[in-house]
Amino acid sequence: MTSPTDLPFELVDSPLALELLPDTVARHAKPGPVVVLTDSTAKFLAGPQGLAGDNLIDRVLALLPQANLTMAAASGGQVLLNKETVAAAVAATVGAGCLVTLGSGTVTDLGKLVSHETGVPLVAVQTAASVNGFSDDLSVILRDGAKRTVASTYPAALLIDHRALAGAPVALGRAGLGECVGALVAPADWLLAAVVGADPTYDPEIVSSYHTPASELMTIALGIGGRQQMALAGLARLLTLAGLAMGRAGRTAPLSGTEHAVSHLLDMAAGNEHGLHGSQVGVAAIVAACIWELALDRLDAERAAGIPDDPAIAGSLVAALTRLDPETIDECWSDYKVKPALWRATPPDPAALASLPEQASLWLGAPAEMTAVLAAAGAPTRFSELDPPVDANTARWAVANAHLLRSRFTILDLVVFTGGNSEQLVGDALDRAAELGGGL
Repeated sequence: MTSPTDLPFELVDSPLALELLPDTVARHAKPGPVVVLTDSTAKFLAGPQGLAGDNLIDRVLALLPQANLTMAAASGGQVLLNKETVAAAVAATVGAGCLVTLGSGTVTDLGKLVSHETGVPLVAVQTAASVNGFSDDLSVILRDGAKRTVASTYPAALLIDHRALAGAPVALGRAGLGECVGALVAPADWLLAAVVGADPTYDPEIVSSYHTPASELMTIALGIGGRQQMALAGLARLLTLAGLAMGRAGRTAPLSGTEHAVSHLLDMAAGNEHGLHGSQVGVAAIVAACIWELALDRLDAERAAGIPDDPAIAGSLVAALTRLDPETIDECWSDYKVKPALWRATPPDPAALASLPEQASLWLGAPAEMTAVLAAAGAPTRFSELDPPVDANTARWAVANAHLLRSRFTILDLVVFTGGNSEQLVGDALDRAAELGGGL
């Protein structure tokens, strides 16, 4: 892991960073009013002895007295990042000289999309160490009910005040740790995609820039439960490095593999009632690491399954994703069908597949260590421990079918395309995760 250099934005990272907000805005603003974009979630700075301090929205408005406050459109109390939400935020920002976002992942992704569309400079105030999307130029948006990553823009400045991180609910720090645990398995899917010819952008130097061993995550995990500023600042730094890596790659693939697809599928099935993304990622990462271990042990590099034609595959996909609405299923199929078509056209070299276990071992964390890191922070390690809990049937469904969500090649695609029993493998992986304290 390396320190960030040649940043594509100004980074203001300190225990009292918020006090520098007016000067930061002044450096980047164009002529026109300042718009503060946030949501209805309560946000506080941590006060002395860990007590709640100033209301963060009130403090920002006091620092920027001429700013216009805009609340992001919400449904059921949550901001749904879809085209309607983006259009409303764009309308509130047109003509502004600077956009200031005050929030965690969804609000920041929304701000990046608005800045991308309007050209208004964005100063992002990070309010929790919860996700890795603050420092990249990508955003996750709902398209026809399916979660998709689209190009947005970097913030002009990212402001990280350690008091804001410590003032956030402890569950958000635990979710951020889940994102970091996910990074102990996601790069293996990116490598796999390169090995089978599905993604030539794989770059081990990019992975090295953020890859953090479980031992270092454990040090941070021990301070998260008590909202220790030093631990949360360290977590935010890791998340910043991860976001920068995605920006360098021009895609989320370095940090979004099987574990993220599981979380996305859970969100899509639950609608407005889903849990924290990072917490779902952490739980799913334990299972994904178990899938990898078992799949590599059972891999027959010489065998490629006879892939049925598209109508047959489409029928299977529809049957597997019946929990989703028809429009969303169509969107999933339009993305997924790239993978079998590529495999038929250019089957991977068996020798390249045979080298996969050795190559993947560079990036795969041990599921027992990943479970221990999450447990040390008091974070969920099982789907049933998520808030709201995910029942066993839904969890099995999401793990077994996450590879059908999108065109990104993952370990379960390899199992299916080489004739393995994916249903048996998922069941065995869930059993293995349960032995370690994870899984269902």
